[in-house]
Amino acid sequence: MSANNTVRSGLSPQDYMEISQLYGLYARDVDPGSPRNAAWLFTDDAEFYAYGAQFAYNYSGDASSEPQQYHGQNELAAFFETIRENVSTGTRHFNTTYVVEKTPDGAKGTCYMLMVARDTVSEAPYIVGTGTYEDDLIETGEGWRFKRRIFRFDACKDDESPVPLAAIG
Repeated sequence: MSANNTVRSGLSPQDYMEISQLYGLYARDVDPGSPRNAAWLFTDDAEFYAYGAQFAYNYSGDASSEPQQYHGQNELAAFFETIRENVSTGTRHFNTTYVVEKTPDGAKGTCYMLMVARDTVSEAPYIVGTGTYEDDLIETGEGWRFKRRIFRFDACKDDESPVPLAAIG
């Protein structure tokens, strides 16, 4: 941060806009109703780690601190297809409060996630959960893509485990 309290990411305005679009496309392509599987937003050799995600998508799994792990396009496509099959309606999630910084290999980003659901027409939407994403981003010939993505559901107030510190910001 400079003396006048401005934050400079080191990215061009165009890069920042394209990365913001990447975050928006991810949220839309994971949620119900998208004609696309969100795997297209990742590099061919990408890695995705999800801590606590089995609770949001009704997967089987224990509450251990071990993440679900997906490596490469085939595993990512299968993971996102499972979400599309298990969460067909009534769910939206939002990526907000982006912080993106240039790195020698591309960019590092982080954002908050808010997931809401609505079970019936007569019920109001409710918050399913909140969390954070930490991302390594690469500019490819097809635009910016996720090279490595880590998602963590936020801990609850009565959870004794500490909230992890953001990698940047």
